[in-house]
Amino acid sequence: MPDAKEQFKRYERTDPVPEARAAGLNTVQPGDKSVFASLQPEPAEQKTKPEHYKFSDALKFEPGRIQVHPGQFGAKLGPEGAPYGRKNECRSEASMVHEMLNPDPQSRFQDAMEKDKCKLFHSSIREPMGKSYNHGLYVPQYAKEPDYRFGCFSDTNSWGTKELVCPPPNPEEGNPEHKRMYTLSHVAEQRKRNYQWDYDPTTFVFGKKGDRSVGGVENALKGDAAKEVRSATVIQKTVTDFKAFNQDHLGKVKHTGAGLHGMPAEHSFGVTTVKAASEWGTKECIEGNRTLDEQMPDPDLGRSLQPGWRNLATSNRAFGVPNVRTDRALPRIRSVADHQNYGDEPDAKDLLYPSKHAWKGVVEDDFFQPRTFDDIFSVVACAGFDFTREQAEDVYRVAANGHPEGLVSIESFRYAMLDTDHAFPIRDS
Repeated sequence: MPDAKEQFKRYERTDPVPEARAAGLNTVQPGDKSVFASLQPEPAEQKTKPEHYKFSDALKFEPGRIQVHPGQFGAKLGPEGAPYGRKNECRSEASMVHEMLNPDPQSRFQDAMEKDKCKLFHSSIREPMGKSYNHGLYVPQYAKEPDYRFGCFSDTNSWGTKELVCPPPNPEEGNPEHKRMYTLSHVAEQRKRNYQWDYDPTTFVFGKKGDRSVGGVENALKGDAAKEVRSATVIQKTVTDFKAFNQDHLGKVKHTGAGLHGMPAEHSFGVTTVKAASEWGTKECIEGNRTLDEQMPDPDLGRSLQPGWRNLATSNRAFGVPNVRTDRALPRIRSVADHQNYGDEPDAKDLLYPSKHAWKGVVEDDFFQPRTFDDIFSVVACAGFDFTREQAEDVYRVAANGHPEGLVSIESFRYAMLDTDHAFPIRDS
């Protein structure tokens, strides 16, 4: 969208009669009176107040400015060497920071006086220098004797350390009273109260004696299989088959319907391993049984059998496209999309060891480009050779005669200078 202000100025410059009012409705309005400016006015310019400038981000990114706290912004520094802080009127002249951090060594008398001043301090009483911590415990005077030992002396025990670590065997071991006491407190066994029974308590059983069947628990667990005589109750065979198939049997595998189905017990499932002579086995599947002719490589391996497509050359011909396209002529104007190497690009040696003129942007091809006499004369003169223009024309003529088309380069001009009988010294710089 064009700028309304610029459009209005351009209209005022092109109006041939600016003092006469134009006929019709004027659609060109100043920028501040246009519909666009009325609907979308320009935002007010944001300006930072001077008192708020110290809080702005412009100070953080301005190069060369020392970052200071906003409270110190604009504050004037004191004179060079002036100390900071509040002056202490009570300090002496010699109480400098260095003297306070590194005081002079005191004598023994001064140390004794200092200890006498500090002897009433709580820290000096509880933690004296060079002594153990005083917990304030009262110790009797007899306990302070050097020969005093804590504990109670016993003369009834004559055992030493050896007997305490490895005590001798107890002569009373096996005493029944000791076993009874140990059983009451530790062993979970039946207690014997030493009652006087009229019968043997180890074999006597309390309760009413009656007729009981032997093997009742066994018969209850085995069910009908434990009975010698089966029940004469007649039921349907489908019910019996359903119970045999659906219910679990004690000590047997549950029937899943995958039985032998009337097959003999020695029947084996699966395919027999005995095979015929013409059948394959594991060895044949791994090694195979191909003949020697079948194991030979295919006749079209690495070559084409189709006529007209065989890569047969009678000479030492190399197939493919070379990396350096010397078979093509270098185009006069080379495209930026042309990635071919026409032999004019430097090799690895030139990249590792460039010429001495490469730092000036001069390559070796510049010395072989055809140039005019004025260009060659200016280059040779700037190089410092001391000869006149007439001598340069003679050398240029000799170099042009050596080329079929009469073209002369800086390299051919240099060889022509070397072939002449005149010596061209170099001027002192």
